[in-house]
Amino acid sequence: MEQHSCLSFAIDCDVLWKGLGVTIAGFILFVGSVYLVLAAIFGRWMGYLVLAVAFFGWMTIQSGLWLFGFWSQGPDTKTNLGPRGPDATWVVDAAGLDPGAVHDELAAYPSGEFPEPDTTNPSVEADVQQAQGVVAAYMAKQANEQLKQTPADFDMKFMPMPSLPGDKLPFEAIRAGSGEPFIIPAKAANLPEAQEFMRSMLSKEWSTLFAQKANSLTILKDGVSDGVQLRPGTQSTVEASKAAGDNSFNYLYPNWYSEMDVAIQNASNELMSKRIQPKEWLKRAQAAVDKAAKDPASKKNHRD
Repeated sequence: MEQHSCLSFAIDCDVLWKGLGVTIAGFILFVGSVYLVLAAIFGRWMGYLVLAVAFFGWMTIQSGLWLFGFWSQGPDTKTNLGPRGPDATWVVDAAGLDPGAVHDELAAYPSGEFPEPDTTNPSVEADVQQAQGVVAAYMAKQANEQLKQTPADFDMKFMPMPSLPGDKLPFEAIRAGSGEPFIIPAKAANLPEAQEFMRSMLSKEWSTLFAQKANSLTILKDGVSDGVQLRPGTQSTVEASKAAGDNSFNYLYPNWYSEMDVAIQNASNELMSKRIQPKEWLKRAQAAVDKAAKDPASKKNHRD
C-alpha cells in the first residue's frame, strides 16, 4: 500500500500545511491576545518575560506528563504518552483484490458426508461444524486420500512466508507455535507417572516416532533425530526450522483482541459456507481490525 509522505513526515502534504496553518493561527490568537493584555499592564518587556515564564513552565509540565506520566491517568499510567504516529495495524495490501477460483479442496466442501450448512438451523451452522471438527475432519480426510495418491518421487517442499519490503526478520523466518496445551493437575492421582509420560512425550525419541507416524512435527525444537527418513514435505519442514534458528514468530492477536478474532472467524465461516466471496472476507476482516485499532477501551499491546 502506498505510503504518502511530505517533508519526511508520514502524512499528506495538504494535511501537514493545514495543521501548520492552524497551529500558527492559534498561537497568534491565544498567545498573542494574552501578550497584549500583559504588555498593557507591565509594559512590552516585562509582559514578554511574564508570558515566556508562564508558557515555558506550561510546556515543561506538559512534557513531564507526556514523558514520565506522574500518575496523570491513575496508578497504572504509562510513560511516553506524547504525540506519536498511528499504532501499527494490519492493512490489506494487494492480496485478494482480484481473487480467482478457490482451492479445489475448499471448492469441494461441502459435499457427501459433509453436508451444506443449513442457514435456517443454527445447530448445523458453519461455526458449529467447525467447533465439532466437521471441517477439520473433511480436510484431514482429503489430505489422507491425497497422501496415498502422492507418487513416491514427488518432492514437495515447505517454503517460508514471502518477504515484503521492510521486513524485520530474514527470509528464513517461519511462523511456529505450540498447539493444544497438555496439563498435569497438581493433585493428579498418579503424578509421578504423569510427569514421566510428559518427559517421554517431549523426548527426542518420541518426537521422532511421532514425526514418522503422523507426518508432522512436535513442539520440541530439533526434535527429529539425524538420519531419519521422512516424507519430503515433512523433511523440508525440519530443514526450514533449522534454517530459521531463533527467527520464528507467531500471531498473538487472537489472545490480545478476542472480539476482533471472533469477527474474523465469523467472516471465515461465511466464506466457508459460500455466502460471501474472498473480497468481502477481506473487507470484513479489515473492518474488524480498524474497529479494534480505534476503540479507546482497547489495550494497545506490544510484543516488547
